[in-house]
Amino acid sequence: MHRARVTQWIRRTVILLAAFALPYITFSALAPTPTPPPEPQYTLRAYAGELALFLEGDEEPIEQYDVPVDTLPDADRALLDAGITVTGDAALQELLEDYTS
Repeated sequence: MHRARVTQWIRRTVILLAAFALPYITFSALAPTPTPPPEPQYTLRAYAGELALFLEGDEEPIEQYDVPVDTLPDADRALLDAGITVTGDAALQELLEDYTS
């Protein structure tokens, strides 16, 4: 008899704990995972005869470099006339090193 009461008490306790834990487990699993902000998109192109950096959609450069575009090879000038777009700071750094060093 005593054993039956203990078993019944354990079952009730487990059910009660499960009832309180279930909403937490359910909502935690459904909670949105934060997404990192998108990396900025840059365009490197000719501006007033020099190399300039633009943020996506901007008409004015955020940075202008003392690199005259007319001193670059024809292929590079053609690329810069169209604009070279890169995503993220690491890709931008690599591109700038190509043209400024």
